[in-house]
Amino acid sequence: MKTCLKLAVLGVVLYSATASADQATMDEMKATIDALQAKLMAQQSRLDQIETKVAQDMRLEMSKVARELAADAAKQQAAPGWLENLEFSGDMRLRAQFDCADDSDDTRRAKNRNRARFRLRFGFIKTWLDEQLTVGFRLASGEDTSDSSPFHGESDPATTNQTFTNFFSEKNIWIDRAYAIWKPKAVPGLVVAGGKIFVPFVHTDLIWDEDVNPEGFWAQYSKAFGSIEAFVNMGYFLAYESYSGDDQYDTELHMYQFGVHWQIAEGLKWTSAATYYDYDHTPQATSEDSLGYQMVNLTNKVGFNAFGLPCEVYTDFVHNCDNRLDYVNDENGDDGIAVGVKVGKNQKKGDLSVSYKYAWIEAFATPFLFNDSDFGHTNVKGHVLRAKYNLTDFLTLGGSVFFLQRMNNSSVLSQTAGAETVTTQIDLEWSF
Repeated sequence: MKTCLKLAVLGVVLYSATASADQATMDEMKATIDALQAKLMAQQSRLDQIETKVAQDMRLEMSKVARELAADAAKQQAAPGWLENLEFSGDMRLRAQFDCADDSDDTRRAKNRNRARFRLRFGFIKTWLDEQLTVGFRLASGEDTSDSSPFHGESDPATTNQTFTNFFSEKNIWIDRAYAIWKPKAVPGLVVAGGKIFVPFVHTDLIWDEDVNPEGFWAQYSKAFGSIEAFVNMGYFLAYESYSGDDQYDTELHMYQFGVHWQIAEGLKWTSAATYYDYDHTPQATSEDSLGYQMVNLTNKVGFNAFGLPCEVYTDFVHNCDNRLDYVNDENGDDGIAVGVKVGKNQKKGDLSVSYKYAWIEAFATPFLFNDSDFGHTNVKGHVLRAKYNLTDFLTLGGSVFFLQRMNNSSVLSQTAGAETVTTQIDLEWSF
């Protein structure tokens, strides 16, 4: 009995001890959990503070960037207004040219000529008033002429080439263009221009070399009638202004042109123009005022696509109605004709274009000062082959071959009938 009682007492003591131990363990675990929760709350509070600081820093940085952008915009607004809508462009060309002459007159020795030449042109164009007004200018290279030439020591208007010569001397830069063009939206189809400007009407190099920029005033009005657009051009240009002496006159050019652009079908367009040029006193290289130029010019161009390539075919004819023919031995000295074809267009890397031209230009069909200088101006007939390839979008390599022959003896032009020339040109051109 006593033994059982002892055992019971021992069990109660052990249970109480175990219960006390479990309670202590539970209290310890609860304290640990409470400490962890407090630590987590402290960390969460720290994270909230960090996030708040980062957000504030971001707002400050964004505010700083916004202020800098606003300052840049203010600076741009403070820049001169004439910089807006201002475009710059130009080109530079290096040329190797080889002229092989064969004079039919045995008393004269043929002369071959090899030249290196360059051309540099650059300028600006700016528009105002919602692109209604365009003002531009361009500077270009060009050679001095002799004082005895028709240009009296100035540059030749039909070329901007400069030959490598004159003991490495500095080369001239001339004012090539300076003009304004007005296209009022209130009168659709009307264009008015003035200054030293590119040839603004339909033409080919039978009459105008690409480097000639006539000086004066010009206006055009055009109106569409379905697929046909009719246009009228009128121009007044002052070729030479003179005031000394009783027999000195200004050389003026009045031109009138009527034509149409006809979009026959998609990718097929025909342009036809009839032009009348009336020179008041001759621009010819002679002191005699016995040569007149009242010229009728008929120009046709057809543009189309063939095998995915853009193509153009043209014909051009000119007849001088007032040539007195005092200085030629041939009665037919007043007509000129040119026909040509071009396949391809140079716009981007890999583009290739080829062209062919035949021209017959009698001595006084048109003023020799202004038409194609590479072809030899007037009193010449022959063929021209050209090719041009885009090495890059802005760099081209091209070549031209001219097979030319003088048509008549001319004391005015100092030319001998039958003289033949083969000219080869190799060009590297960078456009920018």
